[in-house]
Amino acid sequence: MIDDTSLEIIRYFQWPRGESSDLQSRPSIYKISKKLGIHPLIIKKRINEMISLGLIRNIRYYIDDRYNTWNRYFVLLNNNKEFVDKISSMYETLPYVERVIYGYLCDKNLKDNGFFSGISLISKNDTELNKNLKALTSILGNDGYYSLMKEHDSKTYLLDKTDISIVKSITKQNPLTFNLNIISQESKIPLRTVRRRVEKLLQSDAIYEEISFDTEKLEYGLMPSIILRTSPELNVNTLKNVQPLNKKYLIMKNYGSFLFIIYHVKNFNELEMLSAEFSKITDNFMISFRNGSFNNPYVKYF
Repeated sequence: MIDDTSLEIIRYFQWPRGESSDLQSRPSIYKISKKLGIHPLIIKKRINEMISLGLIRNIRYYIDDRYNTWNRYFVLLNNNKEFVDKISSMYETLPYVERVIYGYLCDKNLKDNGFFSGISLISKNDTELNKNLKALTSILGNDGYYSLMKEHDSKTYLLDKTDISIVKSITKQNPLTFNLNIISQESKIPLRTVRRRVEKLLQSDAIYEEISFDTEKLEYGLMPSIILRTSPELNVNTLKNVQPLNKKYLIMKNYGSFLFIIYHVKNFNELEMLSAEFSKITDNFMISFRNGSFNNPYVKYF
């Protein structure tokens, strides 16, 4: 059973990037402990229980596109469950595919539009992206996609060689057992330098934690995802000013002209209320529920 405490831990653990928060500098187990008044060992135990139950598939560090020479693209497809099984079984030969996401799409009236799947791709530029898309579609036999979302268009700054060595080691680690000494040993960089660089990477959100869910295993409520187009009038700040929407979200991610938000609701009545709130501010959104994701352990960032 996943209770309110576990769901609060999930929300705080993957606090949205760019948020003004005392949880922003991470790893965050001890800060979450202080925020919720729960012992750190209990927080780790709760997360491990959710992993054992299968609700959490994976927890890992990712690199924000703004700090790299490559970009992360998200391709939203219309497909079937066989697509998910096929591509996840071929990860070793697809190092540019970061993950597969799947679920069931509904419109604002919760009318079922069927199964969907999406893939997150790593590519240095549009030319490489087109090459990877062509290779992927030839394997999958899929001729098109609904929409291609690019997470970031502009770069804040590029990582230098020292940062890259550290980041390579960080992305291999589990955020629950994060160890600076291991990073220092693997990268052959002095511990003092590693500590300073890691703090900077975490504070600037160049690296961040993220949880992958299998919401079919959720016994307590639903975790619907909302996909919508942004505009000057409709953005993250707009949604944060709408109290019913602000209080229930677990994470918000900005993919260029799209927003991807994961919510927690207790039942379909709350899902209908959530849909009604979105309908007041936009007609252009889709809801998915019974979602899941697979991460590629062979992805090549550098």
